[in-house]
This record gives sequence, structure tokens and C-alpha cells, in this order.
Amino acid sequence: MPGRITMRQVAAAAHVSVASVSMALRGSEKITAATREKIRAVANELGYQFTPSPPSRPAHPRERPIPGRGVIAYVTAFPTREGWYQNRFSPATYEGARQRATQRGYTLEHFWLHEENLGPRRLSPTPCPCSRFRGTTSAPPPSATP
Repeated sequence: MPGRITMRQVAAAAHVSVASVSMALRGSEKITAATREKIRAVANELGYQFTPSPPSRPAHPRERPIPGRGVIAYVTAFPTREGWYQNRFSPATYEGARQRATQRGYTLEHFWLHEENLGPRRLSPTPCPCSRFRGTTSAPPPSATP
């Protein structure tokens, strides 16, 4: 076959779908080991060269960061300001929320519910562009965490 070999050509030669070729070349366990090996053998025989996508390219358009969307308040209600960080569940929850917020173009900031001057008006998400907060989320209450 002249020119650069494509996944479509490998799929046709191996009598499988293009999706199967993609999974086989990435080592996915969604297809059997025998099928992976068969597809890899056909790809090698044809001279296919696997070129992975750049890691900076999101797998799905929804995962693209949207810069400057605002702040989401992460509210905790533990007896002390740093109490939420002392159990094994809340830090993981915060980190997951922070990563997702960052992916979507937001900043996640921690707020302690017992802090002076922290009330519903300060944390209220509003559609006003001058508002600092675009939303709130909260850590599980102290009684619900291990």
C-alpha cells in the first residue's frame, strides 16, 4: 500500500473496526489479548506507525479549559478552620473538585463556615458579572466523614 498506512487500512486488512484497531494499538483491555495481538501483527506487517495524540489535546471538547470564569467557594463546617483536612475523605473531595473546576475554567477557594463575616450574602452566586463567586460547594459535614 503506497503512502502512510492508516488505521482504516489496518482495520480492513485485519477484518475489524477502526475502533478495535485504535484500542489494540493503545493496549486497551476492552478487547481480548488475542485480538490485540492479531491487530498489532497486521499493523506491523503493513508498516503502520502509531502516532499518539499530543497529551495537551483534550479527549473531548467539553474538557477544554475556559479561562477566567470565576471562583467557586468550597465551604467547610468543621470545628476548626483546618479541621476538614484532618480526615481521609475531605482532602480527596477537595482535590477532585479543584481539578474539575480548573478544567472548566474556574478557581476553587476554601471558606470556613465559622469564619467571621462569612454569610449567605458573601457566598451567594449571582448572575451579576461583578460578583466574585459563580457557585458554592461544600465538604461533607464533620459527622459524615470517617
